[in-house]
Amino acid sequence: MIEPRVRVEEWKSSLVDLSPSDPLLDVKDGATCFALPGVEPMAFSQMLAEGAAFAFEAGHDVAVDRGWLRIPLPTPELERRLVSIRRAHRAELAETGAHTLWLALGLLTWCEADGTAHTAPLALWPADLERSTGGALRLVAATGPRMEGSGFSPGSGIDPCLNPALVEKLRRDFDLVLAPTLGDAIGTIDPSRRPPL
Repeated sequence: MIEPRVRVEEWKSSLVDLSPSDPLLDVKDGATCFALPGVEPMAFSQMLAEGAAFAFEAGHDVAVDRGWLRIPLPTPELERRLVSIRRAHRAELAETGAHTLWLALGLLTWCEADGTAHTAPLALWPADLERSTGGALRLVAATGPRMEGSGFSPGSGIDPCLNPALVEKLRRDFDLVLAPTLGDAIGTIDPSRRPPL
């Protein structure tokens, strides 16, 4: 007879979509996603942990500069994507209570047996898009119920985590085991030690 705990773990494992169609295993730039290739993940996450908010600006080079994120998209496209992302997140939150807006920190490229390459977010930071007093959308760290065991202390909010789909994919298909939590993998962020940009 299989122990109940083992059964529960097997059942939970079966709920994870490990196909490349899952954006947590193969992220693509598009309507609900855009890249920040010039942003240093640890410094950026540190600023979010300290409560920083970032307004968006269209520009040719990605940059984080004094509260601004410069995104290499035309202004109308950037605004359209931000509104689309915010609406989808708010609808999902209202319908299911699930937080669905995450900032990917770091990317891992992995290959299938046939050589097809996929790029997956390594770590996920809970984010939100809020309106400033002027009406523009700003990126901030999300607040909400805490998840136990992450090892992070970014204030009162949902904790950052390793990408659960990627963790399971690496374990099942490549026999690789990542640290159990993001805190174990990279150490707890200490707001008093801010890394340089």
